Amino acid sequence: MGIIHGLTNLGGSLLTAIVHNKHLSKHSTRATVAAAYATFALFQITTLLMAAQHLDITPLNNLVYLIFAILIYSVSEEAVYISIDNQQYRVLFSIFLLGSGVILIVKSLIF
Repeated sequence: MGIIHGLTNLGGSLLTAIVHNKHLSKHSTRATVAAAYATFALFQITTLLMAAQHLDITPLNNLVYLIFAILIYSVSEEAVYISIDNQQYRVLFSIFLLGSGVILIVKSLIF
């Protein structure tokens, strides 16, 4: 799945659905998805480095992305993740997966 994701940027939704279906605790689910996405990122970065002649990415762009990532993580961690229990997490995660699926279907029909 990592190779498929690295070459096509597909597979993330499938991974998330598979992990969600394992009925793990919210901490184990999040850790499993995070580890898998780190593997995906490794394959994708390797693919980009092997395939691209020149990547136009500046350190300033990376810094901006890093700052936004830290802010979003901090807010979501403190405001959402800590305040929900395992059952609420499963329900919210299911709603998120359903919404993502519907958006992908609509997108494929429109474009």
